[in-house]
Amino acid sequence: MKYLKFFFAFIFLAALYSCLDTEEKIVMNADNSGIYSLKLDLGKVLEMAATMGANSDDGKPGEKKDTVVYLKNLIDSATNLTAEEKSLYRDGTVAINMDEEKNEMKILVSCPFKNTQGLTAVKNNLFAVLKKVKAFEKASGELPKEDDEMG
Repeated sequence: MKYLKFFFAFIFLAALYSCLDTEEKIVMNADNSGIYSLKLDLGKVLEMAATMGANSDDGKPGEKKDTVVYLKNLIDSATNLTAEEKSLYRDGTVAINMDEEKNEMKILVSCPFKNTQGLTAVKNNLFAVLKKVKAFEKASGELPKEDDEMG
């Protein structure tokens, strides 16, 4: 039974993985500075959720969201980041564009860097820092008011 659960969990994760389109983009300037960005297209995940009945027709229109969160305020008020992390990620952004009726959801995360070492650090730790400052919760509007000030 244990192996059967593992098998179904693996199949489910494989199905979700095939529903996620990613595009990684690095723009390098002559001085080795630039912008790292990662675009996630979750439209297929919304389609799959709709076919599985996750968005049951309860008479409510599908949610629409077009949000950009500038990390500066979250980074500056965060107490759980190092000075280096604050410096690296301060000018980053998280943009979410979602339209449930059209089964569209795109997330664009971008962060400038000053040199190739900064690029390596940004790529390796971007999502850990976003998790620490609760950037996705802030962008989706799921962060309660009192947690919003904690960072």
